[in-house]
Amino acid sequence: TVFEGELFGILLALRIIADTPGVLDAVICLDNQAAIVHAQVPRAKSGQVITDAIHGALQRIRSVRPGFRLELVWVPGHEDVAGNELADLHAKQAA
Repeated sequence: TVFEGELFGILLALRIIADTPGVLDAVICLDNQAAIVHAQVPRAKSGQVITDAIHGALQRIRSVRPGFRLELVWVPGHEDVAGNELADLHAKQAA
């Protein structure tokens, strides 16, 4: 689903962050409010495998970067946000 694609996008972003030394603050922008909510809930039922992987990736980052801060931000979809169309395309392809 598109929802799972958005969650997978969060996971991929966390993997990139984990592979980039020195990143202590990150903002991930999404146009899917449900994905933001579910990514922050440890036991969300929908997309459970992906949300578990998100939490695991975040724990691994914080174990080596204790001060790491992550913010998930909702942005309006298709509203002239740079890269949003491409991100939306990738989310649909991943679904």
